[in-house]
Amino acid sequence: MFLSYATLPGALLLTTRLLTPCSAAPKPAPHAHSFPADTIRHTASRATGTHLLKLGSRLSLLTGLATVPQLQYEARISPDWSLQAGAGYRLRERNLGVSRRITSSFFTLDAGARRYNNAATRAPLSGSYFGFGLGAVYIDSRTRTVDQPEIEHNKGALVQAQGQWGTQAALSRRLTLDLSLGASLACRLTTADTQRIWFSPEIGLALGYRH
Repeated sequence: MFLSYATLPGALLLTTRLLTPCSAAPKPAPHAHSFPADTIRHTASRATGTHLLKLGSRLSLLTGLATVPQLQYEARISPDWSLQAGAGYRLRERNLGVSRRITSSFFTLDAGARRYNNAATRAPLSGSYFGFGLGAVYIDSRTRTVDQPEIEHNKGALVQAQGQWGTQAALSRRLTLDLSLGASLACRLTTADTQRIWFSPEIGLALGYRH
């Protein structure tokens, strides 16, 4: 039996549909949040401020293990690098036994640079970093003894080279949390002590506001 000319187009159309592979069907578009890279870029774009005003504290052997509050300011100068400066003050009073009382004032000043790792995939001024810089510590100490009218007065200044490793996390679009571990090599400038060179580990913690 032969196909007529009237049924030939319909047969060709049916044959074409049967031979069409299933893979030609359109694929659904991937979900917008299915790729980790998109999520990272979205998170990084949320926080765009390149300056941080921070309130923190630092614990060091140079201040007699006294935690010194600090006001810090950090500014981004390139995608990987930033500059930071800070100043701190602490007044501490303590008793030695029942007859002696020591009042100490600590002044700190430091400035340095930081290099952030993988800065291109993170919000500005966030992530792990390595830092280095210079600092100074001034200590004014007064000792009062019950049976002596005179006040023993000691004061001294130190300059130090600092190295830090830490991480700064973006808590929100505006807030950051900075945690650092470091070490410093300090030299006493005004002291009667024979030991002039000191090595001191340090711990730092700061809460920042991005703008």
